[in-house]
Parts: sequence; structure tokens; C-alpha cells
Amino acid sequence: MKQYSIRVISEITQFPASTLRYYEKLGLLKGVERDKNGLRIYNEVHLQQLRSIKCFKDCGMSLGEICKFYKYENDLEGNIEEILDLILNSEKELTDRIGEMQEQLLHIQHKVRYYQGIKHAIVHHEKWGRFEDYA
Repeated sequence: MKQYSIRVISEITQFPASTLRYYEKLGLLKGVERDKNGLRIYNEVHLQQLRSIKCFKDCGMSLGEICKFYKYENDLEGNIEEILDLILNSEKELTDRIGEMQEQLLHIQHKVRYYQGIKHAIVHHEKWGRFEDYA
């Protein structure tokens, strides 16, 4: 299995080394071995787990929720409802954020059309329209 130093895994995941050490302390990263000099050695399993953690964080999950997720994952049969609650809540929050961003994008696109219209009017010495005219 491929091995990574803390520097390399930090570069790949964009997590600072201090965050990697903190995640290990919290128990999010288990089985991090040390070399003969005491330096951490990460593997593919750690890399995949860090990618999942990054995804969860980017989706808006708190570190506490992420810790719960991995704790629950240790006993799927006993915690399947809790796992589903966590990820369904994240899915809803992400869907809501996407909806808000789509509305923001529509507003920005409206502004672009409006100011392009003004630019066209200026170049052609014409009167420009109202913002509402560019919907």
C-alpha cells in the first residue's frame, strides 16, 4: 500500500499538518503509523478518509457531526438511523444552499445583461433602458 508523509498528505488534501494531527487526536484518523524517527506515515485508507472529511466539511457538516458519523459507522446496524439522519440533513442543507446560489446566479446574470446593455448604449450614443427591461 502506498505511504505518505504528513507533508505530502497535507499537500494532497490541503489540510494543514496541525489539522491532520488534530484529526488523529480526535480519533478521525486511526492507525497512523510512525517510522523509525517517529514521523507519521499515512496510507491510502487515510487519504480516502481525509477526502471524505473534506467533502463533509465542504457540505457544511460541523466537525462534531463528522466525528459522530465516524463513531456511528463503527456500528452500522446499531446506528443506521443516526447515520441517515446526519447525511440526509447535510443533503438538505446542501440542496438549500444550491438553490440560494442559483437565485444569486440569476441575479448576477441579470446585472450582466443590464450593464452590457448600458455599454452598448454608450458606444452607440443611445439611451439605455431600465434594469427591469433586461430580465
